[in-house]
Parts: sequence; structure tokens; C-alpha cells
Amino acid sequence: MNLAKHLGVLAGLLLAGLLLVACGGADRDGGATTVPTTVPDDPPVARPPPPTGEVTLVGTVMAGVEPNCLLLDAENGGRYLLIGGRRAELRPGRRVAVTGRVDRNLVSTCQQGEPLVVASIGRAS
Repeated sequence: MNLAKHLGVLAGLLLAGLLLVACGGADRDGGATTVPTTVPDDPPVARPPPPTGEVTLVGTVMAGVEPNCLLLDAENGGRYLLIGGRRAELRPGRRVAVTGRVDRNLVSTCQQGEPLVVASIGRAS
């Protein structure tokens, strides 16, 4: 082997060793590394439990983070993923009263809100 090839192999081994040391060094106490889930002195956010059965919720329609996903920012403090319903009536920024049922078993690519299967849409009072 020539010198350049030896140096390349040596550099690769050195890099691999440094990566192993860096990854293994974070757990020196033998236990799992934990990451805090809250900021110290940050009060927990109290959210109301989602309703069950058929409900009517009043709030403002908003766009979700994923394309074609609409949410209802409800007056009760919850956010609901609007499943179904006439999309012409569910425009972002519009204040509506939505009747439907919450279905926590639905899976969606929208990744936001409690799924609310829309039965009807009316004007908010």
C-alpha cells in the first residue's frame, strides 16, 4: 500500500473512534440520559378533556401544518381536526359552529388536533 492509502485508512479509523467516544461519553454514570420535558418554573398547561358523543363546538377554522388539513380552534380551548364537511364552508379564518363526534381512533397525516367527524356546519352565534 502506498502512503496516501495508509493515511486515508488511518484517518477513517480515527474518525470512527472519535465518534464512538463522543456517543459513549454522554452516559458516564451508567444510567440512561434523560431530557427534561418541561422548563423549570413553567406551569403546566391545563387542557379540557375532549368531549364524547355528538357535540356542537364553536370556534374559528384554521389551516393545519400539513396541506389540506383544517382545524377548529374551539372556544372550549381545544383544537379539533375537521374530518369531512363541506370544505367551501370551512375556510380558514371563518367562525363556525360545527356539530359532529370526536373519534380518537382515527389516524391522519395531519398530526394535529382531536379528530372531529363533521355532521353539520352552521353559523356561530
